[in-house]
Amino acid sequence: MSHDPEQHEQAHEHEQHAHMGTPAATSKFTLSFHGIDWQKEVMNAIEILKLNKTKMHEVAKDEKATTVGMTFIIVPQILAIIISMIMVGGYVGYAQGTYIIQLITPFLFIYALHVIAVKFFQGKGDLIPLFRVISYASVISILVPVVLLLGWISWGLMGLMSLVLLVVGVWQLIVAYTILTETHHMTSQNTIITMVIAIVVVGIIMYLLQRLLFPNPWEEMASKLNDYTRYFR
Repeated sequence: MSHDPEQHEQAHEHEQHAHMGTPAATSKFTLSFHGIDWQKEVMNAIEILKLNKTKMHEVAKDEKATTVGMTFIIVPQILAIIISMIMVGGYVGYAQGTYIIQLITPFLFIYALHVIAVKFFQGKGDLIPLFRVISYASVISILVPVVLLLGWISWGLMGLMSLVLLVVGVWQLIVAYTILTETHHMTSQNTIITMVIAIVVVGIIMYLLQRLLFPNPWEEMASKLNDYTRYFR
């Protein structure tokens, strides 16, 4: 009897979707660095960045992926904070505060995606599998400290930072869109609306935290100058 490879692949993908709905297999939150093959996990992250849906489902079900994903989020931002502080002699100012704020942004964004999807658009997935996959996409954030380091060597390269941040942000959103439709079984329209709402909500929260904890010195200077000119009118 002949076997159609395409039918076999579709059946395998359907089986993966079925297992994704098993809470016991996908939703357990554990943190452990024991037995992690980091080279393999980096390759898995690269496959996720390439929008490999099969790999997304594998990572979503892997308990170790929670620890790996948190590492992929935290390490690039910590490196960016350290390099940025060294560049300015240990001072923690607006730029360093931006990296500190960005440290918590992915966690808030993933949580917001899940809550909005489930509460308002009948999403059926779980938070932890969603977190695992999107957090793996954060491996691309390693470009941020790399560009900072290059900028330390030559300030002319610092102009690349805006482009790098744009590429990192856009590609993470593409991964988030793909996995949200997969794990939460949502339509494209509802997924896009969910992401827009999450971006707006998290953006407002981050903006308020930035202004409260690490205000922009140029804005403060402009405000004081404005007050000064008003005084002499």
